[in-house]
Amino acid sequence: MYVTKAAKAHLKALDLLSTNTAMLKYCRDNLTRLGKGSSREVFALSSTLVVKVAMGGVGVKQNENEIRVWTLVDYDYTGMKRSFAKVLTNECHWKDFYIVMERLETNTVSRSIFNTKSIQQWRTDRKALHPIAKRIFKDVQDTDDNAFTNNIADITPRNMGTSKSGVVKMLDYGFSTPIWHGIAKGKLKNRELLIR
Repeated sequence: MYVTKAAKAHLKALDLLSTNTAMLKYCRDNLTRLGKGSSREVFALSSTLVVKVAMGGVGVKQNENEIRVWTLVDYDYTGMKRSFAKVLTNECHWKDFYIVMERLETNTVSRSIFNTKSIQQWRTDRKALHPIAKRIFKDVQDTDDNAFTNNIADITPRNMGTSKSGVVKMLDYGFSTPIWHGIAKGKLKNRELLIR
């Protein structure tokens, strides 16, 4: 995946900033915001790439987890790469305040492929699942089992997208059991983080 000169310039500017709050402000002022979750904001870095900026500790942990999952898939489970948006590990922030990922089109995934019954169907009647959903559920389940992540519950229409070549993939797979426990116990907060 090609990183344009403009994208590299934005990443260089982000690397000069000392807090995640400053990074978020820079992105809001200079890039198009594509979405916002509970712990990260997503901005268009180019027509093929996005940058996910952490809003605090939870976002950093989710960035770390996406890097970890992609690295596992990229090196050891290459057949599963088809189900995950690519993380450009060499372009990510050294403390995971932001990560750079493949940009997926989000308005083309039909709710008939992923719906409110998808998880229940995966657990009870896999024949009822759409073939694309079945493939992604299988790959994510295998990854969850090997990386101790907890992304199977996040296979919903809002977390799916289509690549430029028409492959349906998961665009948000930053969740894990340790992150869940950290949120539940109040150890992970979304607050300004200083780079030291």
